[in-house]
Amino acid sequence: MNYMKRFAGLVCAVAAVVFFASCSKDKESGTIAFDSPAVFLNAGDAVTVGFSASNIESFSITGKPTGWSDPVIDAANRTITVVSPEKFDDDNDAVKSGSVTLTGKVHGGSTASATLFVGVVDTEDLSRKPANCYLINKKETNYLINAMYKGDLTGLATSSVDVIWQSQSNLIQYLELKDGKASFYVAADSDDGDKIKEGNAVIGAYDAGGTLIWSWHVWAADYDPDAEGGAVDFTGNEEIDYWETVCDEVRVCKGIRRMLDAGVNPKHITISSDGQGSLPIFNEKGEFLRMGMGQSSCLLKEVKECVEKAGIPLETAISTITANPAEILSLKGKGKIQEGFDADLCVLDQGLEIQEVIARGKSVYRK
Repeated sequence: MNYMKRFAGLVCAVAAVVFFASCSKDKESGTIAFDSPAVFLNAGDAVTVGFSASNIESFSITGKPTGWSDPVIDAANRTITVVSPEKFDDDNDAVKSGSVTLTGKVHGGSTASATLFVGVVDTEDLSRKPANCYLINKKETNYLINAMYKGDLTGLATSSVDVIWQSQSNLIQYLELKDGKASFYVAADSDDGDKIKEGNAVIGAYDAGGTLIWSWHVWAADYDPDAEGGAVDFTGNEEIDYWETVCDEVRVCKGIRRMLDAGVNPKHITISSDGQGSLPIFNEKGEFLRMGMGQSSCLLKEVKECVEKAGIPLETAISTITANPAEILSLKGKGKIQEGFDADLCVLDQGLEIQEVIARGKSVYRK
């Protein structure tokens, strides 16, 4: 019995020692967080950024971009001031971007830290042209898009933004809502520093309750829509609803609307038909039903959809089947109503229905 009591006492003593030792090893924790994930500035500029901290007794800068001066910490007001170099050349080793690390000493001896991206980079403000899809093509650039409106200018009660999906990690970086704009950064390609990091992403808008209320498609590509050469052609169809609902194809008017919203030059967009060509017809299961024939009459039908359903200006829509293909294919004397050009005309009413067709100056059809 005495042995048992001694054993029990020994166990209790060991347990007490273990408990005391574990308590002595536990250290208090603290937190630091910047108010923004990144700051973008010009050479020689100074920017003050706020931060929050909990259970921190002292602060220090433990990391900064090469060639940058130490940021100034104002512990009382919870801010740091970052000053970028005035020059970036062979006379100094300053880099244009990097990270500032703010470290705090926690009561008890441990540390906590937060990282802020800083960069002397270009800013591309696209907020004046609200859209649903954006084409971005400049590397190492801070982009701003309007987060308070849809592409059709319908207002949004956006309280926050976040990345819903992206085709590769860290395509969209340092996303935040600033003054009604979604601000983000896109870096250079890791394998080719002269090009933008390419991919697709979807940015979501959320209301105050955290509900997703809208989203924008961002297409990052090494592509200049205003450069010479290149065109996007949409194949028109007579049975527009069939090809969208049964065959799951993008409606032409929707596709063109997305291209225009993304900043593609409208002069590089065309609509063509498979006029008189074979056109297989399938059912909902993808089973072949019959062989049809493409109709050139679909061209005007697609133009009407662009105007009436996608809100595309008539002059832009009609150019996809007139001036644009004539210019791209170098068809002399075609595509425009102009002195010296062939007088090939269609006279339309306000409903965009054909009233008369004129070929080489002669009326060949009149309703």
